[in-house]
Amino acid sequence: MNRRTKLITLGIIVLLTSGCARIQETAKVIWGSSTRALEKARVNALAKTFSCSIDECFDTVVQLANVKKAQNFVEEEKEKANPGLLTEKQKENIPQKKNTFDIFIQNHKKYHLVVIGVAESIDTTEVGIFFTPMEAKTVKVEVSSLSSHAKQKIAEIVFGKLVEVYEEIQ
Repeated sequence: MNRRTKLITLGIIVLLTSGCARIQETAKVIWGSSTRALEKARVNALAKTFSCSIDECFDTVVQLANVKKAQNFVEEEKEKANPGLLTEKQKENIPQKKNTFDIFIQNHKKYHLVVIGVAESIDTTEVGIFFTPMEAKTVKVEVSSLSSHAKQKIAEIVFGKLVEVYEEIQ
């Protein structure tokens, strides 16, 4: 066996024995889509439990992000097209960006979201929203982040909407 063949064989053995999870997580860290830090921060997460199915709860939060983003976009485009058209009173009634966020990672299989674009935080600050099924039609929602401000802001938005739609379990 020549040296190159030995190295290739050794490389394959290392890859096979190390397991795919480690390789996959390393790739996610490099790519920027690892949720490991947010999962570790779940010990300090803000959490509430709601009476609904996990799919209903998950979809409500996803829709919340999309609706807020769409409302802001429409109002911004109206103002761009006709500067000065809106009165100061009308501008006050426009949904402010302080209540919006963007979905960075949406994993419906594992029931978690990673959101960014939190108001008054650095645009790339990540906040994890984790959905855990409890008993029949009961879901625990956890909001975690390394930034306490961003975590609190997203928790207010998400829990505020979920309380409107579903019964909170104490």
